[in-house]
Amino acid sequence: YEKIYQQTYTWHTNNSVGYFLSIINDVSRIMRTWLWAMNFSYIPSLVFSIVFFIYTYIKSPYLFLYLFVGMAVFVILTRVFYTKRIYYTNETVQSDNNFNKIYTDFTYNVRSVKKMNLIHFVMNTLHKFSAVSFSSNRRLMRYNAKQWGFTELFLSGLFLIPTGFFIYQYLMTGQNIDLVIMIIAIQGNIQNIGREFMHLMTEL
Repeated sequence: YEKIYQQTYTWHTNNSVGYFLSIINDVSRIMRTWLWAMNFSYIPSLVFSIVFFIYTYIKSPYLFLYLFVGMAVFVILTRVFYTKRIYYTNETVQSDNNFNKIYTDFTYNVRSVKKMNLIHFVMNTLHKFSAVSFSSNRRLMRYNAKQWGFTELFLSGLFLIPTGFFIYQYLMTGQNIDLVIMIIAIQGNIQNIGREFMHLMTEL
């Protein structure tokens, strides 16, 4: 509140109460989600994955190199996806903020709206802004669906290849069954990290 209060009078006249509330609510929601996930999801999964990679390096440097390169490619692709979705995100955030701003202002002034019988003007304005918000959210959702689908396919394929190789090796030689068990055990954990990483970038 103090930061808002310290802004110039001109800034206050150019930004409505609805704008303040929509921005504050969005930031609070993102921080709450991020702080909860950091303690109960990100850190435990990351520690478990580091232990797995150390064990993998000891048992099979080639498998370690394969997974390391694969995860590096995943991070690069995620960054590319994130850069591309900035346009859709900015468009969606702007349209959502515009709608929330208008809706909040109309709600605060509902007595004036009722007194002046401006219900038709208000509803038409809300329909106009909500249509723009809905359209931009649909475009972002379609992009996110493609992004998440590719992520799932990439991570599944990344672990499917070594799993198949070591299962075949075990059937032929009876060796490296421990690596097969470790890969299967860690796959879900690392995929979960990937999902959480993508989710965090989606929130941002």
